[in-house]
Amino acid sequence: MKKLVVAITLLIVTCKGFAQNVEDIVRISKTDAIGSARVLSAGGAWGAVGADLSSASINPAGLGFYRRNEFLGSMAVTANYADATYLGSLRNDSRTNFNIPNIGAVFSYVNQERGKDAKNGWISASFAVGMNRLADFQQNTFYSGINKNNSFGDYTAIQANGKDTNNLNDIQNLTWRTYLINNTPNKSDSFDSWFGRNNDKNYSVNQAKSTQLRGNMNEWYFGVGSNISNFLYLGASVVLNTTNMTTNSTFTEEVKSKSINSNPYLSNVYTSSVSTTGSGIGGKFGIIISPIDYFRFGLSYQTPIRVNLTDVYSSSNTTELSTKSLSASTGDINSTYQIITPGKLTLSGVIMIPKHGFISADYEIIDYRDGQIKSTEFQSYFETVNTKARTILAQSTNMRIGGEYRWDNYRFRTGYNVNNSPYSDDRKITKQQSISAGLGMLWGNGYFMDAACIRSWGTVYNSPYDEKQSSQIDLTKYTFMLSGGIRF
Repeated sequence: MKKLVVAITLLIVTCKGFAQNVEDIVRISKTDAIGSARVLSAGGAWGAVGADLSSASINPAGLGFYRRNEFLGSMAVTANYADATYLGSLRNDSRTNFNIPNIGAVFSYVNQERGKDAKNGWISASFAVGMNRLADFQQNTFYSGINKNNSFGDYTAIQANGKDTNNLNDIQNLTWRTYLINNTPNKSDSFDSWFGRNNDKNYSVNQAKSTQLRGNMNEWYFGVGSNISNFLYLGASVVLNTTNMTTNSTFTEEVKSKSINSNPYLSNVYTSSVSTTGSGIGGKFGIIISPIDYFRFGLSYQTPIRVNLTDVYSSSNTTELSTKSLSASTGDINSTYQIITPGKLTLSGVIMIPKHGFISADYEIIDYRDGQIKSTEFQSYFETVNTKARTILAQSTNMRIGGEYRWDNYRFRTGYNVNNSPYSDDRKITKQQSISAGLGMLWGNGYFMDAACIRSWGTVYNSPYDEKQSSQIDLTKYTFMLSGGIRF
């Protein structure tokens, strides 16, 4: 009866949960290699190459190499595989989807002198508008294993200890309302699991967690690039980043064995759902210098972006006892907040081999410790998150290298890139790597088509509740992309 009264009171005052944490700063700040099939087949190393619509997002100065108008569109199929190991057990899951990685157009104006293209001073300007996909959230993961003498209720009870029932967070409140944890007799701020209350020290539970991640981050841009004397190229873009992401997870626990038969606990199911939407405006600036025909180097900078986000969060818990089954849920909880992404600096170089191709490289620097999460509500909580972020995140570097070989109207490309972990150690994410290859073809009066195949891989770690017992999830993604367009 007491639990019912407290539960009703909590519903009236709308118990507020905090779904936002350091991982959200990383998720919004970390992007995949971006671009058309032409760019990605060369490892995404395009900062000093230019003359592709993707330049508006990589280095806007690359737009200055255009001399003609162009329309470009792409489509892709991605196949995501997850091999998860938890408590010695290996499980697999996968997800395949179709997406539109980019679309856009560029319009160029070439300065004329006496009916011919200018060769000195201001030569040309190009304006581009379009979209590039920054990240694709399409992943299914599943892991399970037998846990001995460590249950969800044990951990939750320990975390709840020292709190009054009116001050429990969402997870603790749900598990208390459904009798997964209970007050220690005659103590309002002490809690026990069923195993603890029954002094059961020799038990095992079968635990499993499934997660479905859906959504994307896109960048809508308006960029301009200019060519000065075929030596200096300058560019800038205004970008609107949009986020649309949903995460649904279910964690189940079933008693496999116990030493105290009178213990009524049988199983528990905890579910959570978070839908995140938002947008933010930022800028990108770039410069490319071409001192000789055989070499160019570039520098670009992306400003921090203040992304305004809204979360709709809900969770539920169901506990099965031998005598009864109890369920409780939070309902939908809405929260608004901002994530400020760190700035990004990219150094680029390319060796041009006239009429034969090029070899290019990009070196990117991003300090994830500069990322922040802010809100007009519960600012003290978010300051705690920001302090933790400065402690466990790090300055990270990303490297991309690629090349293209030209033969008649055909282009052959390959590349490699590595994104190092945003964390000070590999506690959450290891470095992410990819290799790529592709083919391009030109024909007719300005038509072109490019194909790319990319294999990406890396490892992430996820804990169902206790960070001391994490699952290792080896991720592999295959991307097949086709881009096509016309220059006119």
